[in-house]
Amino acid sequence: MSMLYIGMDGGGTHTTAVAAAPDGHVLSRASGPGLNWLNDGLDACVRRFGHLVSSLLEQVKEREDGSSLTVCAGLAALDGPADPEVLAAFQSVLPPGSRLILESDLSVALAGLTSGKPGLIAVCGTGSMVLCRNNTGRELSAGGWGWKVGDPGSGYMLARKGLFQGLFRLQTEGRETPLLQAALSYFSVPDAQALIPALYATDRDTAALAAFGAEVLRLAEQGDPDAHGILSRQMEQLALLAASLLASTPEAAGCVGLFGGVFQHSELARSLFSEALAARCPGVYPHILQTPPAVGAVILAMQREGRKDIL
Repeated sequence: MSMLYIGMDGGGTHTTAVAAAPDGHVLSRASGPGLNWLNDGLDACVRRFGHLVSSLLEQVKEREDGSSLTVCAGLAALDGPADPEVLAAFQSVLPPGSRLILESDLSVALAGLTSGKPGLIAVCGTGSMVLCRNNTGRELSAGGWGWKVGDPGSGYMLARKGLFQGLFRLQTEGRETPLLQAALSYFSVPDAQALIPALYATDRDTAALAAFGAEVLRLAEQGDPDAHGILSRQMEQLALLAASLLASTPEAAGCVGLFGGVFQHSELARSLFSEALAARCPGVYPHILQTPPAVGAVILAMQREGRKDIL
């Protein structure tokens, strides 16, 4: 009987997925909306998950009937293995006999980084979180509190801080800063008075608000002092979380990876984070993750099945 693996990286706003052969060769790819049911509801996310699986399987023309299928998904809504109720909901849309593994999105990213060895991954996109693995295989995390509390360095946090600073400068100094001008343009409103109703409109979800974080990044890269200050403070806080994990797991310091939209799209964000981390953990050199987390999910599935010939 042939074998097939499906790996998914289910973020807060976007999901990428791959189907792979046992030798790691990627046979098909698919993408879709996020799989964070804490924001979008479990039923909607299960449907999206099912559609992605179906799309991947339809592309794998050489797949035999009755072939063994293992699906591993890293989900932004999880900080560890899924509980039985959630697992059963996602299992219900898989072909009979399929094996399902649901873990945090950081766990699959870390698997892609270290293939089971000690290491640390800092993910910074719509949200942010840090995860490390020690030499016994135990995983420890920091951050990941979500938009209501705020995740350091995340797109949502950058957006919120940028909006606050722009409005604060206007009302305390009477001037429109580049941050405020960017907000007025981005949210298509004529002035600051119209900005608040636009932000609190019922159809303005957290993902739409977090996307403004890219404007804060752009201004920081261009040298705007307010935006640069926001980014610097946020990267320092995220680095503090990473340093706290490395203090208790020094063996992870040899392999530190970065992933997520903020790190991938901003050299300045990477530099500020790396400098802040090096100030607390000398000799630690983070680098951008090279293996996509969806492929990391395939690696994690192989690890869970006890395979020694992992990619």
